[in-house]
Amino acid sequence: MPDEAKQSIGVAVSSATTFLVYRVAAYQERLPAKTLPPEFSLEWEKPSSILKRVSTHSPKHSAIYTLFHKTGIFRTQDFSVMLVMHKGNVVHGSTVFPAFFRFPFMEPSDLQIGMLYTEPEFRGQGLAMAAVARIISDQQFLNRTFWYVVGEDNAPSIQVAKRTGFQLFGKSQRKKRLGSNFLGAYVIEDVVRVCDSAG
Repeated sequence: MPDEAKQSIGVAVSSATTFLVYRVAAYQERLPAKTLPPEFSLEWEKPSSILKRVSTHSPKHSAIYTLFHKTGIFRTQDFSVMLVMHKGNVVHGSTVFPAFFRFPFMEPSDLQIGMLYTEPEFRGQGLAMAAVARIISDQQFLNRTFWYVVGEDNAPSIQVAKRTGFQLFGKSQRKKRLGSNFLGAYVIEDVVRVCDSAG
Protein backbone atom coordinates (compact mmCIF):
# COMPACT_ATOMS: atom_id res chain seq x y z
CA MET A 1 0.00 0.00 0.00
CA PRO A 2 1.25 3.53 -0.64
CA ASP A 3 2.56 5.32 2.43
CA GLU A 4 0.18 8.26 2.73
CA ALA A 5 1.47 9.31 6.14
CA LYS A 6 3.89 12.02 5.08
CA GLN A 7 2.12 13.59 2.11
CA SER A 8 -1.41 14.64 1.45
CA ILE A 9 -2.82 13.17 -1.73
CA GLY A 10 -4.06 15.38 -4.55
CA VAL A 11 -3.27 18.15 -6.97
CA ALA A 12 -5.04 20.72 -4.82
CA VAL A 13 -2.32 20.66 -2.16
CA SER A 14 0.75 20.09 -4.33
CA SER A 15 3.52 22.69 -4.56
CA ALA A 16 4.95 21.07 -7.70
CA THR A 17 5.51 23.03 -10.90
CA THR A 18 5.38 19.97 -13.16
CA PHE A 19 2.38 17.66 -13.08
CA LEU A 20 1.90 14.12 -14.33
CA VAL A 21 -1.34 13.51 -16.20
CA TYR A 22 -2.82 10.03 -15.95
CA ARG A 23 -5.83 8.70 -17.81
CA VAL A 24 -8.32 5.83 -17.84
CA ALA A 25 -9.90 5.93 -21.29
CA ALA A 26 -13.60 5.29 -21.83
CA TYR A 27 -12.88 2.04 -23.67
CA GLN A 28 -10.35 0.80 -21.10
CA GLU A 29 -11.21 -2.19 -18.92
CA ARG A 30 -11.70 -1.11 -15.31
CA LEU A 31 -10.06 -2.86 -12.39
CA PRO A 32 -12.51 -4.29 -9.84
CA ALA A 33 -13.26 -2.15 -6.82
CA LYS A 34 -11.25 -2.97 -3.72
CA THR A 35 -13.05 -4.54 -0.76
CA LEU A 36 -12.52 -2.65 2.48
CA PRO A 37 -12.61 -4.15 5.99
CA PRO A 38 -16.16 -4.24 7.44
CA GLU A 39 -15.56 -1.23 9.72
CA PHE A 40 -15.26 0.99 6.63
CA SER A 41 -17.92 1.88 4.06
CA LEU A 42 -18.01 3.82 0.79
CA GLU A 43 -20.72 6.31 -0.08
CA TRP A 44 -21.33 9.12 -2.54
CA GLU A 45 -21.67 12.69 -1.38
CA LYS A 46 -23.57 15.02 -3.70
CA PRO A 47 -23.09 18.81 -4.08
CA SER A 48 -25.96 19.75 -1.78
CA SER A 49 -24.06 18.57 1.30
CA ILE A 50 -20.40 18.58 0.23
CA LEU A 51 -19.62 21.80 2.07
CA LYS A 52 -21.18 20.48 5.27
CA ARG A 53 -19.32 17.17 5.42
CA VAL A 54 -16.09 17.12 3.45
CA SER A 55 -14.73 20.65 3.27
CA THR A 56 -12.49 20.45 6.34
CA HIS A 57 -9.28 19.54 4.48
CA SER A 58 -9.72 22.08 1.67
CA PRO A 59 -12.59 24.48 2.39
CA LYS A 60 -11.51 26.93 -0.32
CA HIS A 61 -11.53 24.33 -3.09
CA SER A 62 -14.76 22.74 -1.84
CA ALA A 63 -16.47 26.14 -1.93
CA ILE A 64 -15.08 27.03 -5.36
CA TYR A 65 -16.07 23.71 -6.90
CA THR A 66 -19.55 23.92 -5.42
CA LEU A 67 -19.86 27.37 -7.00
CA PHE A 68 -18.62 26.01 -10.35
CA HIS A 69 -21.27 23.30 -10.16
CA LYS A 70 -24.09 25.70 -9.35
CA THR A 71 -23.13 28.29 -11.98
CA GLY A 72 -22.54 25.87 -14.86
CA ILE A 73 -18.78 26.39 -15.14
CA PHE A 74 -18.43 22.62 -14.88
CA ARG A 75 -19.43 21.17 -18.24
CA THR A 76 -21.60 18.39 -16.77
CA GLN A 77 -23.50 17.84 -13.52
CA ASP A 78 -21.27 15.04 -12.21
CA PHE A 79 -19.51 16.91 -9.40
CA SER A 80 -19.49 14.62 -6.35
CA VAL A 81 -17.23 13.10 -3.71
CA MET A 82 -16.62 9.45 -2.87
CA LEU A 83 -16.35 9.18 0.91
CA VAL A 84 -14.82 6.49 3.06
CA MET A 85 -16.69 6.33 6.35
CA HIS A 86 -15.53 4.88 9.66
CA LYS A 87 -17.98 4.70 12.57
CA GLY A 88 -20.03 7.53 11.10
CA ASN A 89 -17.07 9.80 10.42
CA VAL A 90 -15.55 10.84 7.10
CA VAL A 91 -11.95 9.56 7.01
CA HIS A 92 -11.27 9.94 3.28
CA GLY A 93 -12.65 11.89 0.34
CA SER A 94 -11.92 11.65 -3.40
CA THR A 95 -13.51 14.37 -5.50
CA VAL A 96 -14.96 13.81 -8.97
CA PHE A 97 -15.21 16.97 -11.03
CA PRO A 98 -16.15 17.61 -14.66
CA ALA A 99 -14.20 19.40 -17.36
CA PHE A 100 -13.74 23.16 -17.04
CA PHE A 101 -11.39 25.86 -18.29
CA ARG A 102 -8.44 24.84 -16.12
CA PHE A 103 -8.03 21.50 -17.92
CA PRO A 104 -8.33 22.16 -21.68
CA PHE A 105 -7.22 18.63 -22.59
CA MET A 106 -10.46 17.19 -21.18
CA GLU A 107 -13.40 16.51 -23.51
CA PRO A 108 -16.80 17.86 -22.38
CA SER A 109 -17.95 14.51 -21.00
CA ASP A 110 -14.64 13.62 -19.32
CA LEU A 111 -14.22 13.55 -15.56
CA GLN A 112 -11.26 14.03 -13.27
CA ILE A 113 -10.47 12.62 -9.83
CA GLY A 114 -8.63 14.96 -7.50
CA MET A 115 -8.50 16.57 -4.04
CA LEU A 116 -7.82 13.19 -2.44
CA TYR A 117 -7.40 13.41 1.30
CA THR A 118 -7.13 10.83 4.07
CA GLU A 119 -7.22 11.67 7.77
CA PRO A 120 -3.68 11.17 9.15
CA GLU A 121 -4.52 8.29 11.49
CA PHE A 122 -6.08 6.31 8.62
CA ARG A 123 -3.30 6.69 6.07
CA GLY A 124 -1.44 3.68 4.73
CA GLN A 125 -4.58 1.48 4.75
CA GLY A 126 -5.41 1.73 1.04
CA LEU A 127 -8.48 3.94 1.50
CA ALA A 128 -7.55 6.24 -1.40
CA MET A 129 -7.12 3.28 -3.75
CA ALA A 130 -10.45 1.85 -2.65
CA ALA A 131 -12.26 5.13 -3.27
CA VAL A 132 -10.68 5.75 -6.68
CA ALA A 133 -11.26 2.17 -7.85
CA ARG A 134 -14.89 2.43 -6.75
CA ILE A 135 -15.38 5.67 -8.69
CA ILE A 136 -14.02 4.48 -12.02
CA SER A 137 -15.84 1.13 -11.79
CA ASP A 138 -19.20 2.72 -10.97
CA GLN A 139 -21.85 1.74 -13.53
CA GLN A 140 -22.78 5.38 -14.19
CA PHE A 141 -19.22 6.12 -15.36
CA LEU A 142 -18.26 3.03 -17.36
CA ASN A 143 -18.27 4.89 -20.69
CA ARG A 144 -16.47 7.97 -19.42
CA THR A 145 -12.80 8.90 -19.61
CA PHE A 146 -11.18 9.76 -16.28
CA TRP A 147 -8.14 11.96 -15.67
CA TYR A 148 -5.88 12.18 -12.65
CA VAL A 149 -3.44 15.11 -12.39
CA VAL A 150 -0.74 14.90 -9.74
CA GLY A 151 2.44 16.76 -8.84
CA GLU A 152 5.49 14.83 -9.98
CA ASP A 153 6.81 14.93 -6.39
CA ASN A 154 3.72 13.29 -4.85
CA ALA A 155 4.79 9.64 -4.80
CA PRO A 156 1.83 8.31 -2.74
CA SER A 157 -0.73 9.83 -5.11
CA ILE A 158 1.15 8.54 -8.15
CA GLN A 159 0.98 5.04 -6.70
CA VAL A 160 -2.78 5.39 -6.23
CA ALA A 161 -3.13 6.28 -9.91
CA LYS A 162 -0.98 3.39 -11.12
CA ARG A 163 -2.55 0.79 -8.88
CA THR A 164 -6.09 1.69 -9.90
CA GLY A 165 -5.43 1.28 -13.63
CA PHE A 166 -4.55 4.81 -14.71
CA GLN A 167 -1.90 5.10 -17.40
CA LEU A 168 0.54 7.94 -17.81
CA PHE A 169 -0.60 10.23 -20.61
CA GLY A 170 1.83 13.13 -20.37
CA LYS A 171 3.38 15.93 -18.34
CA SER A 172 1.89 19.36 -17.89
CA GLN A 173 2.76 22.80 -16.62
CA ARG A 174 0.31 25.21 -15.05
CA LYS A 175 0.19 28.35 -17.19
CA LYS A 176 -1.09 31.68 -15.92
CA ARG A 177 -3.84 33.46 -17.82
CA LEU A 178 -4.11 37.25 -17.60
CA GLY A 179 -1.42 37.06 -14.92
CA SER A 180 -3.60 34.86 -12.70
CA ASN A 181 -3.06 31.30 -11.50
CA PHE A 182 -6.78 31.02 -10.77
CA LEU A 183 -7.63 31.66 -14.42
CA GLY A 184 -4.70 29.57 -15.62
CA ALA A 185 -4.71 26.15 -17.21
CA TYR A 186 -2.78 22.91 -17.09
CA VAL A 187 -1.20 22.53 -20.52
CA ILE A 188 0.15 19.15 -21.59
CA GLU A 189 3.56 19.72 -23.16
CA ASP A 190 4.94 16.19 -23.24
CA VAL A 191 2.56 13.45 -24.36
CA VAL A 192 3.65 9.91 -23.50
CA ARG A 193 2.82 7.61 -26.37
CA VAL A 194 3.89 4.44 -24.60
CA CYS A 195 1.73 4.38 -21.49
CA ASP A 196 3.17 3.60 -18.09
CA SER A 197 2.56 0.24 -16.46
CA ALA A 198 -0.32 -0.02 -14.02
CA GLY A 199 2.28 -1.22 -11.54
